[in-house]
Amino acid sequence: MSDEQLQKQTDSNVLAHFIDVVGLIQRSTWRKHKLKVGISVPTESDLPSHEAFVFAVVYFRQLFSDKLLGRAKNTYGKLSQFPDRVSTVNSKYQSAIAAWDSPPQGLKIASHLPGSGISTLDKLPTLSELFECFTYGAHVLHSRAPKSNPAAARLTELLKAIHPHTLLGFLHGGFLEVYGPISAIGARVHQDFNELQRQHGLPAPEVYWQNQLFNSTGSSSASDSR
Repeated sequence: MSDEQLQKQTDSNVLAHFIDVVGLIQRSTWRKHKLKVGISVPTESDLPSHEAFVFAVVYFRQLFSDKLLGRAKNTYGKLSQFPDRVSTVNSKYQSAIAAWDSPPQGLKIASHLPGSGISTLDKLPTLSELFECFTYGAHVLHSRAPKSNPAAARLTELLKAIHPHTLLGFLHGGFLEVYGPISAIGARVHQDFNELQRQHGLPAPEVYWQNQLFNSTGSSSASDSR
């Protein structure tokens, strides 16, 4: 395979996998759960289930830690012939990154409420930091020794000031904030994908459509429709 062919295959794979990940989040029980977070500590039924949470963090990790979101944005910007669409995608990307690198809105609002306990924190955690705390600090994805795990130490500090369910509520609310612009990018890329394939001679993506791979007895080849 020539360098040009390899690049075209990579471009096709990146866009297709991004479309798949955004769709998996959109159709998930996590996304469909009606989050309820207010002044009082949320109950278990107010929050997505543990299983739904783990499902969500697996794919948010791909979008941010594995930089799938940024690669998809760059690939689309390189291939699209519509400057206005590229501009919109770039703007949505910046919104997602800004939300990821900021404290969730619910946490910022609650920090001003008297008696919340949040005011005792020297610094409010960003959504990215909360993600690290619950994903790695709580050993959801990897097992690490607590003494060598800064995320675990930070999670312990946060839980001294904020009830676990309340902190989880802020995390889920932050995920919803950041998913809004990601979903908009996903819709744009999905809508234009076939046209981009035709214009640039992109091959069929070499990805496994996960909904078909795990939830269907039919074929799960990369050439299957989305």
